[in-house]
Amino acid sequence: MRKIIIPQPWACLMLAGIIDIFDLGVDLGTGPCLVLIQAASWQKYDNSSKTPLEWLLALEMAQLMGIVPLYHEMPLNCIIGYVIAGKVTEEPQCVWTYGGKKDRLYRLYLPLLLDKPL
Repeated sequence: MRKIIIPQPWACLMLAGIIDIFDLGVDLGTGPCLVLIQAASWQKYDNSSKTPLEWLLALEMAQLMGIVPLYHEMPLNCIIGYVIAGKVTEEPQCVWTYGGKKDRLYRLYLPLLLDKPL
């Protein structure tokens, strides 16, 4: 089991099951493993950001639908859930792979957002 720190709001999007492939920033090996997700401080955005528009639109829709909390309600600096991560072996065709390094891309399975952050 590993613990990975992911900035908000991407941590909440992962655990809501919206993000299915992501650059976790570390090499976890080839086999699937359980990964605890710790939410870090959220990233601020502006129009000059390099964040893809698709990411921001997915976040806005998830917040409007109540799937992901609004910014001021997002848990920070605590473990908020876990996923099972497995190395991506094929060439991914996914918006969430933008800017990610191929050797650190993982497919995320069975996300679980904890009722109460640790």
